[in-house]
Parts: sequence; structure tokens; C-alpha cells
Amino acid sequence: MKNKSWLLILSILYIFIGGCSDKRVSFAELYNGDLQEITKVTITDGSTGNLHVIDSPEIISELTRELNNITFTLLKTNKEEINGVLYGIAFYEDEEEPSVTMTTNIVGENVFKTNENLEDVFKKYYSLGQDLE
Repeated sequence: MKNKSWLLILSILYIFIGGCSDKRVSFAELYNGDLQEITKVTITDGSTGNLHVIDSPEIISELTRELNNITFTLLKTNKEEINGVLYGIAFYEDEEEPSVTMTTNIVGENVFKTNENLEDVFKKYYSLGQDLE
């Protein structure tokens, strides 16, 4: 009888923990379009407002590969609660409006944390872009 009680307690605990955990996803799962169709990326430095553009297919491919290697943990936080931007990135697929925009803690409408420092990734690709000023 003791074993059944422990089994019941462990089962309930497992269900509770599983139901409360945040969802982990890749960048490809957060991106609304086809990563292969990205033709341009703009990166804004939040501290200066300077905008750099990347239109090299090789660099864009490197960036999306690097982002796909990062685990994004979706949080149950409202994006309006977040103030300030270190870097902002916009992804374009041959159109005037970006397909997806993201910062170091928001992709589209989703707030997240990562297992990597996105600021370093964004800074690296910002330096590879061309200044639009």
C-alpha cells in the first residue's frame, strides 16, 4: 500500500512540474517564415540608434544557423513589461516590412530567455553589417 501511495504522489508531482515548466523552442520555431527566404537583416544598436544592414546570403545564413543553435525558453511575461532594447533585429523576405523582429529578449510577440548571451551574437553581426547613416 505504501508503494502505491508513493507512486501516486510521484505521478502527481511529475504532472505538476511538467505542466508548469516553460516551453523551450528553437529560433526556427519562433520564426514565422522560411529561414532560407531571408534576403536582408537590419540590426539597430539600442544605445545609439544606429542601424546596420546585412544583405550577404552567407552572413545571413551564418546568423540564422547561430540563432538556431540557441535554446529559447518562452516565458509567461507580457512584452509591455520590458523596457529598453540593447539590440533590435529585423528579418526581411523580399518585402518592405520585416517578417519578424526580435530583441535580446523578445521575438515577435514572445518573451524569452536563452541559454546564450544574445547581446554578443547581435553585437558580432552588427559589426559585420553596413552602416545606413
